[in-house]
Amino acid sequence: MEHLMDFVEVNNKWYYVSTNFTFDNGLETMVFPANEENEVTGWFELYQELHDSIDEAVERHEYIKAHIEECIENYEGFKSRLNL
Repeated sequence: MEHLMDFVEVNNKWYYVSTNFTFDNGLETMVFPANEENEVTGWFELYQELHDSIDEAVERHEYIKAHIEECIENYEGFKSRLNL
């Protein structure tokens, strides 16, 4: 699968959305904070999702781009590690 990479701006906030095949998790989409120069500003994920197929990964990548604030708001991954 080709690495899907997009920088997305929503409400004056920038995000990097990455979907790729990783050696440890398989197909994975992650969201990181970014800036308007298309640079990632931190590698602590704001959102992560695993996928069972390439078709699902591509579909979810597009969904996450379109609903990025909702996805981040409802993501429990990093919050549970910080006991929030």
